[in-house]
Amino acid sequence: MYSLIRVAGVVSVMLCAVQPAALHAQDGHLTSVVAVDLSLSEAYARARRRSPILRAQRAGVVAADFGQRRASARRLPQLSARGSLDWVDHSVDGDYFGIADIDVSDGFERNAVAITLRQELYRADLAAESRLAALARRGAELSLAEAELAFLIGVTRDYFAVVGALERVRFHRAELQATDEQFRLISERAKSGLERDADVAAARASRESAAAELLDSENELLGARLKLEITIGSSYQQIATLPPGTPLPALQPEQMDDWVERALQSRPSLAAARELEAAADIGVQRAKAERLPRLDLVGSFLQFDQDGGVSGAREDRDMRIGLELRLPLFSGGGVSAGIDQADALLSQAQAEADATQFALRATVQRAYLLAAGGQAQIEARQKALEAAIESERAAQAGFDVGTRTAAFWLNSTRERYRAERSLATARVDYLLALLQLKASAGTLSVDDLIRSSQLLRFAEREKTDAGAGS
Repeated sequence: MYSLIRVAGVVSVMLCAVQPAALHAQDGHLTSVVAVDLSLSEAYARARRRSPILRAQRAGVVAADFGQRRASARRLPQLSARGSLDWVDHSVDGDYFGIADIDVSDGFERNAVAITLRQELYRADLAAESRLAALARRGAELSLAEAELAFLIGVTRDYFAVVGALERVRFHRAELQATDEQFRLISERAKSGLERDADVAAARASRESAAAELLDSENELLGARLKLEITIGSSYQQIATLPPGTPLPALQPEQMDDWVERALQSRPSLAAARELEAAADIGVQRAKAERLPRLDLVGSFLQFDQDGGVSGAREDRDMRIGLELRLPLFSGGGVSAGIDQADALLSQAQAEADATQFALRATVQRAYLLAAGGQAQIEARQKALEAAIESERAAQAGFDVGTRTAAFWLNSTRERYRAERSLATARVDYLLALLQLKASAGTLSVDDLIRSSQLLRFAEREKTDAGAGS
């Protein structure tokens, strides 16, 4: 059984390296590149280059920018031209402009050209549309910033999922080696009559349990690696891990209220909700503007030319400039309905902005408690590990002199490895919790990823550093 589990574990590790390459060959959205060491900041850079979500948000900003230009253009002078060319068959039978009893018909060509220049002088609706377009541009930028923030922490979670899985594989592999050695030692002592068959069975069970847990952790690692490769769109050789004993950044600021205040000031999602509220308020003003008069400055040029007709061939030219005032009187209740609709939309936007703020407070508070709890967990897990190491040493010494049973030694060994795994996991979880807290507060940046990357080390680099030091 142990051999089968061991083979399955090796296959899982091989799949981590081989299966992603097959995905790249089949999926046109993934890029096949030479596998290299992958830092956290490099993972983000790769993922960002191919993210369709960010591309869509950036396109939204461009579209909103052109929308703002279009709204501004409507308030500039509007110049239009029109023309016509007709063949007219004209006939008159009877009185015509004081001439009695005539009967005339004629066919002739007629053409006309008109140019109109219009400049708004007072258009409250256009002014509101310009402000709405500016808010839409700002809203698109905030949506992009929020998407960048979510994408940043999303890549970080995927990366740290692999880091955590690697830590668990490393400790499970070490535990399996230790329990294998314990099984060998207890089996040899049993042959000499120093241990009972029950102790050998317990050692075998401990070894098989460690092998099964190793297989589980390797399968977890496989899934985490595949997810990260899909996120970044390429394969990689290895990622950096968090070495034991590396000093971790403290939780700063220490107070929860300070983090909540940062979120209220910096989180793009809340700012976007407030922009939507402001846009809804302008929407009310725009709806009410439908009741106001509209004043334009209008200039026109008209040239008319016809070759014949009852009145004879003639050429007319007309040029004028003046003011045009339009005042809506009755629209069937449509304007009133539009105002009521805009008021309802404003109430909806206000409620949604308040809901966003409440949800943001809760999210930051949860993230803070997770980070603060993680900081305390590291200290507690460190003490638990020290106690587990002392317990294992005492159990082994007692086993060697015959005062402790094999089962007691086996349990103490497993507890020690469990304490090591818990400490390593707590350290990785705390570092991720700090980044998640910054993301919740809207202050997470690429610089934070770079600083976090500096805490991580690649296995080959650690070996190289050790060799240089000696």
